[in-house]
Amino acid sequence: MPTLKRQLGDLGEEIAANYLKKLGYQILDRNYRKKCGELDIVTRFKKDIVFAEVKSQREGTKFFPAQNVTYFKQQRLIRAARSWLLEN
Repeated sequence: MPTLKRQLGDLGEEIAANYLKKLGYQILDRNYRKKCGELDIVTRFKKDIVFAEVKSQREGTKFFPAQNVTYFKQQRLIRAARSWLLEN
């Protein structure tokens, strides 16, 4: 059984994916995982490929999602995005 944290993350990703669909994005992939990193959502909008990192929080928690995407995390996202592009 998934942990509460994992359930919250899954719910956040589902909400984000549905929101992106409503805006006209086509979901190409979700939860792409490789040794080099992970991508939460991969979409296409018109001619662009968009990689979305989803950050979820419990109600009442004060944090800024961008602060949780450190330089190290950004590098892992870039490597994962490159890997995804090479495979697709």
